[in-house]
Amino acid sequence: MFWKKKTKSEQGERPEIAGMRNAIEKLEDTDPFARAKATSADITANIMEMLKDDRGVRIEDALAVAGSLAGFSASFAMMDDLANNRIKAAIPDVAILTLKSGELVMAGDYINRRLISGENVGGQKVSLYSMVGGMAEQLGNAPDFDVMEIVKRTIATAGDENFGELDLPAEHRLLHTPLKIVRSIGPSYIGLARRYGLPTPELFLSFALSAQELMTQGKDVLSPSLATEIVMNCAYIASKLNPIDVMKAKAA
Repeated sequence: MFWKKKTKSEQGERPEIAGMRNAIEKLEDTDPFARAKATSADITANIMEMLKDDRGVRIEDALAVAGSLAGFSASFAMMDDLANNRIKAAIPDVAILTLKSGELVMAGDYINRRLISGENVGGQKVSLYSMVGGMAEQLGNAPDFDVMEIVKRTIATAGDENFGELDLPAEHRLLHTPLKIVRSIGPSYIGLARRYGLPTPELFLSFALSAQELMTQGKDVLSPSLATEIVMNCAYIASKLNPIDVMKAKAA
C-alpha cells in the first residue's frame, strides 16, 4: 500500500541543529514534548526518504521502521540507564533473560512502561501504545486487538526459528522483519533521535510521534487499527534485542 511522499517544499527545510536546539529550549517550559516533536520530524523525513521509490512510500514498511525503532529505543534506554547507574538490574523493572542459545533477551517494566503501560513525561503518563492507539481513535478506527496478546506471543516465541515474523495478510506483509530493521539501522536512528538533546529515557517519544504522523499520512490506504497493530508488534519484538550486541555489530 503506497502513498506519495510530500515534496521538500511541503515539508519545509530543516534549520541547523544548533539553531533548532536554541529554539526548542525556548519552547520546553510550555511544551514538555517540544524536543521529541522536533526530533520526530527529522525521523519521519528520514524514514520516508529511505523507503521511497517511484511509487511513493509503502505505509506498512514505514510503520514497521518507526515501531521497531521505538521498541529498540526502549531497551537501549534501559541498558544506558543501567550502564550509568541511574537504575538497578532488579526485577520487575529490569529482566534480562538468557535463551538456550546463550542469547540475551530484554524484558521488564522499564521497557513495558514506555511501550504499553505508560511512563511519566512532563506530568503526563504516555506510552507508544497510548499514542498510536489514541491516534487510531482520532482517525476513526480504534484498535480492535488485544495488545497483551502481542506481549504473550512475543515472549513465548523468543528464540524460535521464525521469531520476528509478523502474521499479516499477503498484501500487507513487511519487506523486513523488526529484527533486521534494528540490526541494519537501529544505531544510526538512535544517533538521530539524540540530535537535539532528547533525554535517552524519552527516545521512545520521538518514534511514537513519528508513527502517529505516518499513520495520519497513510490513513487512506491502511486502516489505523491495523497500522497500530503493526507498530506494536514490531516494537515489542524489537525491544527484545540486546542493544549492546546491536551497537557493537554496527560499529564493527
